[in-house]
Amino acid sequence: MTGALPEAKALFEKGLGITRKLAQANPTSAMAKHDLSVSLAKLGSVAEQVGALPEAKALFEEGLGIRRKLAQANPTSAEAQRSLSANLNQLGSVAEQAGALSEAKALFEEGVGITRKLAQANLTSATAQRDLSISLNKLGEVEMRAGALPEAKTWFEEGLGIRRKLAQANPTSAEGQRDLSVSLNKLGEVAMQTGDYKDAKARFKECLDIARKLAQSNPTSARVQFDLVVCEERLGEVAAQMGDLKDAKARFEVSLGIVRKLAQANPTSARVQFDLFDSLFRAGRSTRDRKLLREALDIIRELERTGRLAPSGRPFLQHLPKFIESLP
Repeated sequence: MTGALPEAKALFEKGLGITRKLAQANPTSAMAKHDLSVSLAKLGSVAEQVGALPEAKALFEEGLGIRRKLAQANPTSAEAQRSLSANLNQLGSVAEQAGALSEAKALFEEGVGITRKLAQANLTSATAQRDLSISLNKLGEVEMRAGALPEAKTWFEEGLGIRRKLAQANPTSAEGQRDLSVSLNKLGEVAMQTGDYKDAKARFKECLDIARKLAQSNPTSARVQFDLVVCEERLGEVAAQMGDLKDAKARFEVSLGIVRKLAQANPTSARVQFDLFDSLFRAGRSTRDRKLLREALDIIRELERTGRLAPSGRPFLQHLPKFIESLP
C-alpha cells in the first residue's frame, strides 16, 4: 500500500464518510460503531505512514473512544477487548514517534494488560498468544527508547518465549517465523546497547538466517526485504564495534542496496524514506563514511522541508552536521 498512499487515503476517506453516516443513522448499533472505528484506524494508518502524526493521532483517538465504549458495553467480548488493545497500540506508536514516551508507555501497558488477560483465558489460541507478544514488544521498544534496558529486555524475552513456541508449533508459518526474527532483533539491540556484542551477534545471526529463508519464499514482499535490511545492518554495526570493518562494509553494502530499491518504489512514504535515512546513517556512522552521512542528511532535510519528519527525527538535523564535521 505504501506505493499508492494518496489513492489509499482517498478510498479510506470515502469509506469513513459512509461508515460515519451509518453510525449516525444507527446510534444504538454496535456493528455500525465498530465499522466506523475500523475506517478511522485505516485512515489513521495512512496518515501515520505519510508522517502526518497529528492527523493520525486525532483519528486513532476518535476510534479509541468508540472502542472503549464498545468494550465497556461488552466486557466479556474477546473481539471488543482485542479491538481496544489494537487501537491502544496504534495510538501508542504515534505517541512514541512524537517523542511522548510516557504517554506511549501508558498506552502500551494498558494494551499488555488486555492482551495478557485474553491470552490467559485462551491458552490454546495462537492469535491470543501472538497478540500478547506484539503488545510486549511494543512496551519493550518504548522502554528501550527511554533507556530502561533491563525492563526492555524483560518484555522482549517474554515475547520471544511466546514466539518460539508459536514458531515451533507451526514451522511453516511465515508470520510465525517473521515474528520470531523481530523478537531476536530486539534482544540483539538491547545486547548492543549494553556492550554484549557476542550475544548481539548471535541474536542477529539467527534473525538473519530466518529473514533469508523468508526472502527466498517471498521475493516480492517489501516487508520481508526490509527485515533483511535490519538484520544485515545490525550485524554490520556489531562487526564495526568488534573491529571487523571489512565485514561491516560488506553487510552495509547489501542492506543499502535493498533499502534504496524500497525507497525508490515508495517515494511518498515518509516511513520508508526515513528507513533509508536510518540505513545511511547507521552505515556512515559505523564506517565513518562522510558521503553516506551527507546523503542521509539530505534525506532528513527534505522530510523536514515537506513537513513529513516525525519529532523523533528532528534532533538529527542539529547533531548530524556536527558529527560529519567532527570526522577526520
